[in-house]
Amino acid sequence: MKANNEKKDIFNEYYKLQDKKINYEKFLDDYNFSHVLVTEQDSFYSEISNNENYKLIYKGITSLKVDHNHYQKYMLYVRKDI
Repeated sequence: MKANNEKKDIFNEYYKLQDKKINYEKFLDDYNFSHVLVTEQDSFYSEISNNENYKLIYKGITSLKVDHNHYQKYMLYVRKDI
């Protein structure tokens, strides 16, 4: 909520990101996140692997089933300048 940080509504922007209404690279640049955790359900799950500012540090599978035979995959990225 904008009221929390007095700048932007990050929650609203996150939903726009998931609907691909805003570019994920701009979103990451605007907030300068040190780490990014993405799951297969995230709109930029496959795209972030090509981002020159972040590197993959962990890849895993959760115990959460997305459907009967499929467990949710996730990846953790860190900014390369850290």
